[in-house]
Amino acid sequence: MNIELNVNGKLYRCLLSKLEKTRATFKDCDQNGNEVKKTFIPAKTEYHNASGVEIPNDEIYKLIGGKPRARARRTKLIENAKLVPLSDVEDLIIEGYYLVETEGLNEYLRTKKRALRFAFTNGNGFKVYEAYLIPFKDVVIMVTGLGSLAEEVKNICSGRFSGEKKRQIMENSNVPRMKEEELFNELMEA
Repeated sequence: MNIELNVNGKLYRCLLSKLEKTRATFKDCDQNGNEVKKTFIPAKTEYHNASGVEIPNDEIYKLIGGKPRARARRTKLIENAKLVPLSDVEDLIIEGYYLVETEGLNEYLRTKKRALRFAFTNGNGFKVYEAYLIPFKDVVIMVTGLGSLAEEVKNICSGRFSGEKKRQIMENSNVPRMKEEELFNELMEA
């Protein structure tokens, strides 16, 4: 998305790129690693092997590293959390926040000026998040995400001066466009 930014009379043309880390995807398979086909039927999902035989949902696995893998269980016990600098959280592409109600952990993290980092899963068992417990005011917050913000910025900027990016940034139209304020006023009058 292109925008223009006016700062003290100087106009900056900007290209905005959404920062998001794509999640790795894995093929569905049976317990032997044979690929299965997913069919969506209203209110039901079916899986079929190459021969067309239906496979029950609880017998579906993901093919990871060439081997069938069962779903991970929801995280209930965290034994491998590492104390890391609070600044590590700044580099996470955040997908969710959770309030952590607990006694004493907030004071411990505040005193240490650290966060706790660990792997976390919930939901369908194939989404594993990087999670941090951080002190926030008088409570502890769990921040979950996937990927490094710095790495994604680097990936976008590495192609910054390609012909396509230049064209997107410099593209102009002779047709005057409605300003946001004008559109807002039109919506308010309707």
